[in-house]
Amino acid sequence: MFPFPVFRSRLAILFRFVAIAGLALLLLSLFVPAMGVFGFTDAAFQSPPDPSPPDPSPPPPLPAEGDMIDLGTLGGYYSDVSDINNRGQIVGSSDTGSGGSHAFLWEKGDMTDLGTLGGYYSHANDINERGQIVGSSATASGETHAFLWEKGVMSDLGTLGGQWSSAYAINERGQIVGSSATASGEMHAFLWEKGVMSDLGTLGGYYSSAGAVNEAGLVVGSSETNSEGWHAFLWQK
Repeated sequence: MFPFPVFRSRLAILFRFVAIAGLALLLLSLFVPAMGVFGFTDAAFQSPPDPSPPDPSPPPPLPAEGDMIDLGTLGGYYSDVSDINNRGQIVGSSDTGSGGSHAFLWEKGDMTDLGTLGGYYSHANDINERGQIVGSSATASGETHAFLWEKGVMSDLGTLGGQWSSAYAINERGQIVGSSATASGEMHAFLWEKGVMSDLGTLGGYYSSAGAVNEAGLVVGSSETNSEGWHAFLWQK
């Protein structure tokens, strides 16, 4: 005869075990997500970090030679650069083999002598994205004049009446700024545009110089004031 009471007792024990296991799984499913809320993370159950020291070997050495390129000279012992545009065209000045110092344009490995306005020296100060170059050069008469070099031709920009001028910057519109002696012996900032050099005046003193011009034609520089100090200025039409 099948011991039904014994079977019923064992079945009851099995049911209790299943119930307890289910309750344990339920509590575990609730407790694990809450661990992050109370500051417990997976990191708390991970192995501790390796206490060994970091790798003492030095970082990989830099290349023996960097990317510095010798641009050379125009035949002399000295050259320097003033500006480079986004096309990689570089301008400056260099000693020549004959003893003068000439403005140059360096492009794609070649240094080109830009010549002078008739004198023995010239210097390039700035170049825009169109390849127009400005600077100063000695003339055949011994004066120093601002110049614009474009497509192989160096043009004399003249002065404000004196014997000296220099162009320091040019924008993409071809507006040029710099400084020039006046007929009275003062030194004034100028704006050159479409063949005309305009005197920008001063802040009350005798001297001023324009160093940059943006695409809107705004000019900045410095000027002597009427108190003999020097102040930065912004000039606009």
